[in-house]
Amino acid sequence: MIWVLVIFTMLTSLWVSHLTIRVARRRRFGTDESSGVQKFHTHWVPRLGGVPIFVAIFSGLLFGAWVTKQGLDITVKLLISILPAFGIGLIEDVTRKAGVGSRLLMTMVAAGLGWWLLGADLNRLDLPYVDGLLAAVPLFALGLTLVAAAGVAHAVNIIDGYNGLSGFYTFIVLVSLALIGSAVGDDLIVRTSLLSAAAVAGFLVWNFPFGRIFMGDAGAYMLGF
Repeated sequence: MIWVLVIFTMLTSLWVSHLTIRVARRRRFGTDESSGVQKFHTHWVPRLGGVPIFVAIFSGLLFGAWVTKQGLDITVKLLISILPAFGIGLIEDVTRKAGVGSRLLMTMVAAGLGWWLLGADLNRLDLPYVDGLLAAVPLFALGLTLVAAAGVAHAVNIIDGYNGLSGFYTFIVLVSLALIGSAVGDDLIVRTSLLSAAAVAGFLVWNFPFGRIFMGDAGAYMLGF
């Protein structure tokens, strides 16, 4: 069943990416500038790749939970947690008016929602004394989680702009997480990681090698988170 969901998610991303490119070109919005230290392109490119990736992940996870009758509650909570990181990135992609501080704050809000709704926190680093502090002071673990999530999200955003780099990087990371999840029997990690990787794969068809669409802040912050 999981491979049916993977194919469904990849095809959804592929089609919605194509649709996004056409609509953005026709309406001339979401354009990425061609000047700057991270810019390597000279042609017109929309930076709205986060939209098809989000739509594909959203539909794939919900469809999978509905078909298998498993994990619907936790899937909804995960998608709710993603929304602040995705939303602030999309605002920046469309308006170019979301400041760095706002983006940093909203990725932390997303991590906070994950901590609250899913109990997702960094409570062990296998470092002497540090692990004891994380266990003894939950707020310290929460603070570390917020900083780590925001840091990774921004790191992915930095490498977006070079055709295929951010997409292939996140694809490899997600597949690796799926393999780890399979090894320890964590079905949620396997499903979430594989379907997210499939969504990235559909996007990469249009992103590499010719760069017809970029991941943008919405995609980078969402996948980094």
